[in-house]
Amino acid sequence: MSNSIAKHGFASVPANTNTLFSEVDLKAKSYPIAVPVSETPIPDTPLCRRIQECARTRLPQPTYHHSLRVYHYGLAIKRYAFPDWSFSDETYFLACMLHDIGTTRENLHATKLSFEFYGGYLALDVLQTQYDAGDAIASKDQAESIAEAIIRHQDLRDVGSITALGQLVQLATIFDNVGGHASLVHDDTVKDVVEHYPRLKWSSCFAATVAEEVELKPWAHTTALGDFKGHILANPYNSFYLRQYAHEYARQLSFSKLSRMSCQNSILDKEFYQRHRTSGTPLPKFFTSAANASDRAIFQEGP
Repeated sequence: MSNSIAKHGFASVPANTNTLFSEVDLKAKSYPIAVPVSETPIPDTPLCRRIQECARTRLPQPTYHHSLRVYHYGLAIKRYAFPDWSFSDETYFLACMLHDIGTTRENLHATKLSFEFYGGYLALDVLQTQYDAGDAIASKDQAESIAEAIIRHQDLRDVGSITALGQLVQLATIFDNVGGHASLVHDDTVKDVVEHYPRLKWSSCFAATVAEEVELKPWAHTTALGDFKGHILANPYNSFYLRQYAHEYARQLSFSKLSRMSCQNSILDKEFYQRHRTSGTPLPKFFTSAANASDRAIFQEGP
């Protein structure tokens, strides 16, 4: 394998996650360890700084936070399940920052292409264009690997192959968007990542974007995912902190049914929150932190 192939994530891996997990013998691995944000720092390179600023200024804040969560979740997943994948953190970070660039309102309305495909085109351009003298740019191979990953980050398949970079972007986005593959990420990793980059009602934001794209472009690739909007809104990680506290509360009361179901049903989480409001039982520290007021609203007003 050439250095460029390995460095930029072009290595071919199974698209089917069950096949992939079997190849790395995931069942034989112990439970993932917690990986705090401090252990997955953003690469301090001129190109990463430029693209991060581009994402920060062009993306709505919920989308920007989602992109950062995908970066940190992805590196935690890679460390646990795929330590042999050798592509650079820089390449992965750039892919994360740009993977949803096609979802901005301006870009949705600028093209008839599906948002992932247009996003790949935009990424190729921004990564290889020197807008000002001295701007850092990506190599052709790095830019094309990132564009490939962006174009295919919703291309969930049972057959065929995908790049290692693209697979990691898929795994991390599916985790943050719908709670899929939760066994790959320690709960404390989620807690730390969300404390650094609150969800800001991300599920409602992205579900609205999905609905808008399908209305504008009924041929969009998003339609291949079925009721994607419904899966987004049902993401159990909308109520992560409340669910964690509900588990402990249920254990103490031997209320096993709630404990089992609260992992899958955010409506129960909201009912649990209402019970706390009327019972006077102290809420977790999360709910009393002014810094997380926007996230507390998740439980009071929907995801």
